[in-house]
Amino acid sequence: MSKKTELKKEIEKIKDLYFYCNESFLVIKELNFKNGDTDYLIDLKSRNTFFTLTNVYYFRILVIKLSKLFLDDERYSIKKLLTKCRISGYFKSIKLDQDYISNQLDFLSSKQEIIKELKKLRDKKIAHSDSNYLSLENNLTLDEIEELLNFVRDFIIYIYLEIFKIDFCENKFAVENSPSCGLKYILRNLDAINNIRVKDNIKKIWGDKSSNIINGLKSSD
Repeated sequence: MSKKTELKKEIEKIKDLYFYCNESFLVIKELNFKNGDTDYLIDLKSRNTFFTLTNVYYFRILVIKLSKLFLDDERYSIKKLLTKCRISGYFKSIKLDQDYISNQLDFLSSKQEIIKELKKLRDKKIAHSDSNYLSLENNLTLDEIEELLNFVRDFIIYIYLEIFKIDFCENKFAVENSPSCGLKYILRNLDAINNIRVKDNIKKIWGDKSSNIINGLKSSD
């Protein structure tokens, strides 16, 4: 097997891990960002057990898969792959731009505190079966996680374009019928059903005066 073929197999594994991570992140983001949501949706995301547990379980998936990309001892660690592409590394014949490699390794070095927190979260709170399933207190922010994900995405795009001459543009990461799309669909429809129920209740209670109350609700939105 040629070195180029081996590299392609590795980058495809990284791409698969990225898909898991990114989709999990989009679900978590949808459940935690409430700007523009109705009061009903805010309450639903915060209190409904299905959605709170969905948030927890997808966060666990995210931490486990993201760890595989950023912890040094993992087989498909991006740092490990970058090191193998050094001029003296296993993939030296690929002749990847050495300045690019240095810049990416510098980025990873600058994020060591975030990566350490990721490892601590995986090892102490997620990897142990006796840990509290609802306890996911951590020092990672969604913005920090998104920055790591963007780094992985850009790395994948760069390798595909520079080495394999494949324009793996950002829109190719979109997934049809994905969990995050399904979640948005469910929340949107639940909100619409609740809106209809609220209007029906107002009509039953207020009769002729209900149209003024409903119009007042619309203007407050």
